Amino acid sequence: MIHFIHTKLPATTKTFSGDNYEDVTEMNIAGRKLILKEILELKKNNKNIYPILIPSIPQFRMTRRLQGVFELDEKDNKKFFYDSIGMTGDWRKEGPIFYIPYRCLIGAKIDNLITAGRCISVTTTAWDITRAIPTCAVTGEAAGTAAAILSSNNENFSDINVEKLQNQLKKQGVIINRKFSVA
Repeated sequence: MIHFIHTKLPATTKTFSGDNYEDVTEMNIAGRKLILKEILELKKNNKNIYPILIPSIPQFRMTRRLQGVFELDEKDNKKFFYDSIGMTGDWRKEGPIFYIPYRCLIGAKIDNLITAGRCISVTTTAWDITRAIPTCAVTGEAAGTAAAILSSNNENFSDINVEKLQNQLKKQGVIINRKFSVA
């Protein structure tokens, strides 16, 4: 029988930023100690428990995100934006639909910067929604398409014709459907 360890950590548990080797090493050691503790606890009831697989790389889900022109929030459920480049849901529950504004992909302070995936500009509450693979695929396609459109004109990401970008994304099969909007 396979047993997956899902230990809820106390609120006082140290967090790790993952931006230096000491922090990464400390997180790996702390994680291994938690796994060992759980295994020893399980072995009290069943002596035939052996770990088959433990994480081999640090599991940093949230480390850095862009401070973009716009910050998407969980309260933006079903809110359509004029510069929407795709849609995503909340992988944790049925129902919510989020339109992702292009402005979440471009930097507010650094000219000609675009990002995709789990580091787009969102609030803490929306971060857990947008870090999932489907959202990363939507934002990655939009960022790549924007780069392709702008490459021949030598323009910055903030200069893009949003309607042209949206039309190209729709041609590529991206769903940008306003019918789910509350506005």
